[in-house]
Amino acid sequence: MAWKFRRSVLGLIWVAVPSAYPREFIFETAHVRLSIAENGVVSGFSEQKTLQGLLNSTPLPLAVVKTGEQVFPVSEIRDEGSFLFRLVFGQSGVEAEYRITSRKDYLVFELIHL
Repeated sequence: MAWKFRRSVLGLIWVAVPSAYPREFIFETAHVRLSIAENGVVSGFSEQKTLQGLLNSTPLPLAVVKTGEQVFPVSEIRDEGSFLFRLVFGQSGVEAEYRITSRKDYLVFELIHL
């Protein structure tokens, strides 16, 4: 069986998971846990203490871009290392680079390049 590796929030711990599962990027604060699937969908948002989900069951993209009258949700997220993530927006031809970091009480999404 092939294995993929999932990086923890701070990149200090690697967890092996079977490759049959989609890759997820996990970001945590003292209060919440955010999971983003590699296809750009927010797959989980929950309280840390209770693990109670804070989202309804409708899948939501992490980000969208609008070109003209068309809206393109993010379709792929790639880990570029050093907390940098490349977001690809479907057939729009648009890519964005974000730095995503966890702080004690909040998450920071910094747009580096569009």
